Amino acid sequence: MTIGLAAMRPVLVSPLDIFNDVSECTWQMSGHGVDDIVAAIRQLEADPGLGAQLLEKQAAWLAERDWQRISGRFAGLLDGLDWQRRLGAASRPAPALDAAAPRRLFVDISELYFRDARTGIQRVVRSVLNELFAAPPAGYEVCPVFAEKGQPWRYTHRYAPSAADLAHLPEGEAITVGGGDIFLGLDLGAHLFPEGEAHLRDFRVAGAQVFFVVYDLIPLRHPQYTVDSIRAAFECWLHCLAREADGLLCISAAVADDVRRWLREHQAPLPWPDVRHFHLGADIGNSLPTRGRPDDADATLAALSGGPVFLSVGTIEPRKGQEQTLGAFEMLWKAGSEARLVLVGKEGWMMEAFVARLRSHPESGRRLFWLAGVSDEFLEEVYAKADCLIAASVTEGFGLPLIEAAQHGLPIVARDIPVFREIAGSHAFYFAGTRPADLERALQRWLTLHASANVPSSAGMRWLTWQQCTVALKALMLEDAAPADAPGAP
Repeated sequence: MTIGLAAMRPVLVSPLDIFNDVSECTWQMSGHGVDDIVAAIRQLEADPGLGAQLLEKQAAWLAERDWQRISGRFAGLLDGLDWQRRLGAASRPAPALDAAAPRRLFVDISELYFRDARTGIQRVVRSVLNELFAAPPAGYEVCPVFAEKGQPWRYTHRYAPSAADLAHLPEGEAITVGGGDIFLGLDLGAHLFPEGEAHLRDFRVAGAQVFFVVYDLIPLRHPQYTVDSIRAAFECWLHCLAREADGLLCISAAVADDVRRWLREHQAPLPWPDVRHFHLGADIGNSLPTRGRPDDADATLAALSGGPVFLSVGTIEPRKGQEQTLGAFEMLWKAGSEARLVLVGKEGWMMEAFVARLRSHPESGRRLFWLAGVSDEFLEEVYAKADCLIAASVTEGFGLPLIEAAQHGLPIVARDIPVFREIAGSHAFYFAGTRPADLERALQRWLTLHASANVPSSAGMRWLTWQQCTVALKALMLEDAAPADAPGAP
């Protein structure tokens, strides 16, 4: 059979399990007899396109099993095993646990240290760090650290609770890593590489374990939504982690699947880091929420009446789908709808023309509202006035607004992407298509269902607190798997 595939001719196979691994590049007959062979040949002759598709798949199958590629993978495996052997030989045993010499959990907060942009990732970092201090892993001391490009990681007391005793870890001093310690890349620090790779290697040689949280691979999978420098930084970062991390802890199963695909596609050296996932927390009250109300808060809330209020939460950027959403509502308004659209999120990159359109829109302040930079406190009030959340992102790593909507009892209209299915399941109304008309038709259907109280309910959607999220994260690092029925268990 493999000779037939190598000859680049269509290959017919009997319906036997032994041929399952070549099912994509062969033509499986319905039986084993002469008539079955004749029928299969006639099918291929009647549709030349089928034969062409088979040959294309055969070429891909053969390329994947090219001897040079297989030899390269085997060599990579041997190199990886040799490195693991040398690493194990060089590693010092973990020190005995006692009150005087606890092991250390170094938590990288580099981006937060220099700039709290109040993005989703910064909320994760603040919330998880707070929970780690509240309940450290048994036998570990939590140590926030930061780094600048080309420099070692250093201790910091920033964002540590006032009760934390870190006096013995001088602010700004380079960290010292020993056996049994853990380094957790909690913040997004792709800009620290490739220089940071050597430090990770030193940590592992010293006997520590290295873990990084992976929020998404959007700059690699969807480069059109970012800039070349960020895409390049992400690619370098992930290659370095593939070589030097013990575990990649992803914020959803969808991201974990994507990371595994990336490792396969780029033939990352074996053995790969352990790729697992956990879910983020969603209790705003325990995420160190921002406070304050804008001067026109009451007037804004009062204007959200007279029609159903649809809410979209997220930074204004190309992948979030705000342009399609506004286009859909313009069609609704043209047809006479009094629906309100509220966009909550600060201006991001590559959206100058859209932002100018928002600011000068004739419906601004009447049926269209853009709330940039509002606090968590005021966002809670806006959720309370809304009738539905629209989650139109083309790609995401998680989907926190879906959970926030469920907490407020809001129905959800979401784009049909894997991570939204993972988060919301049957508790959302899904739409497909990238044109404004696609979403407008979906909204018309939703409005019809809503009028008869038949839209999917977000009630019952499962979500974690930040405490539960951090418990799951600690379990992954300590290789102590959470019970299978625990909320958010991987």
